[in-house]
Amino acid sequence: DGSYPPADKLPTEAAIMAEFGVSRTVVREAISKLQASGLVETRHGVGTFVLGLGDAAAFRIAPDQLST
Repeated sequence: DGSYPPADKLPTEAAIMAEFGVSRTVVREAISKLQASGLVETRHGVGTFVLGLGDAAAFRIAPDQLST
């Protein structure tokens, strides 16, 4: 939704896990999908950075799927 402008660094996996109450596997899968969509870039040992909004329609979670 543009909360993180291009070049911003995303929170750590641990911070995302704590904020959303999900496992490391879930966080890594989500980041992998964001990478595949060209929305973020991961630099090993540095972090994950926003590239831009790209094709925002490529990654959507329907409201009824949030609980799963």
